[in-house]
Amino acid sequence: MKWLRSLTFGLFAVATAVACFSWLGVEAKFILPASSIIFNHKKHAREFNLDCSHCHAAAESEKAADLLLPEEELCLTCHNGQVASKECALCHRDVKDIKTYPLHERKTIFSHKRHVEQNIDCLTCHPGSDAKEVLTAAQMPEMQTCFACHDGASQSSQCELCHSDAKTLRRLMHPAGFLHAHKFAAGLDATACAPCHRQEESCLSCHRGNNLLGSTHPVNYLYSHPLDVKAKRADCQSCHEVESFCVSCHKAEAVQPLSHSAFNWTVSVAGTPSRHAIEARRDAEYCLSCHQSDEPTCTSAGCHDN
Repeated sequence: MKWLRSLTFGLFAVATAVACFSWLGVEAKFILPASSIIFNHKKHAREFNLDCSHCHAAAESEKAADLLLPEEELCLTCHNGQVASKECALCHRDVKDIKTYPLHERKTIFSHKRHVEQNIDCLTCHPGSDAKEVLTAAQMPEMQTCFACHDGASQSSQCELCHSDAKTLRRLMHPAGFLHAHKFAAGLDATACAPCHRQEESCLSCHRGNNLLGSTHPVNYLYSHPLDVKAKRADCQSCHEVESFCVSCHKAEAVQPLSHSAFNWTVSVAGTPSRHAIEARRDAEYCLSCHQSDEPTCTSAGCHDN
C-alpha cells in the first residue's frame, strides 16, 4: 500500500503544480473588455506623431481604477470636419447605439503619476502600443515587466505594494498542498518562481541541506552528486544556480576534473596542442561551466598574456 500512497501523493502534487502554473500563465494577465469604440493607435502615434499624453492623462493619475481614456471633446479638437472627419461611424461601431468605454474593475494599486515622474516611458509597460492598430492584452504589463524594477533591491517587491488582496493572490499562486508540491513546480519551470523568490536565498532559508528528504540528498551525496549533475542537471538547477553555487565550493576545496591532472593538460607534446586547448575548442561551454567568461582564468595563470 505504500506505493499506492506515493502514487496518490505524486498525482496530487503534479495537479497542484499544474494548477499553479495555469494561474500564473492565464489569470495573471490583463483581460481587456470588448469595446464598441474603433481606434487606430498606430495611425495616431506614428502617422500623426501624437504623444501618449495627448490622449491619456497618466501624469495626473494616482489610482489604477482611473479611466485614462480621452473624452469626446478631446477627439473633436481634431475630428471637427476640417482637420479630420467627424463622421460618427469612423469611431463608433453602431451609430444608433453609441456607448462609452466599458468599465473594468482594477484590484491593483498603481500610480501612473509616480511612474511618469520617474521618467519611465509608456512603452516600457505597454510594449508595441505605438505599432498596433488594435491593442490587446499583450500591450498590458505582466508581472515580469514589473519585477524588472521591483526586484527587491532597487524597488520593493512586496505583494502588498500593488495588490490590494495579497492574501487571495498568494492562495491562488500557492494552493493547498503547495508546500509539498512546490518542488514539482520548480522542476517544471524555476523561472516562474524567480520573480518573487530569489532562488538560492529563498530555498536555502528553509532547505539548509541537513533537513532535506533522503531521496533528494542521500548519505554521502557530497561525493556522489557529480553523477546527478551530469544526468539530471535540470533537477539541480531547480534549486541551485549551478555555476555560482558549485564554483564557490569547488574552489574552496580545490576540486577539479580528472582531465586537468593529465600530464599534457597544459603542455604541447610533439607539436600536438595541449589537451586543454583541444577541449576548449571542442566544447567551450563545458569550460565556462566552471570558468566565468568575465574571469581572466587563462591570463591569470600567465599562459595567455595576449
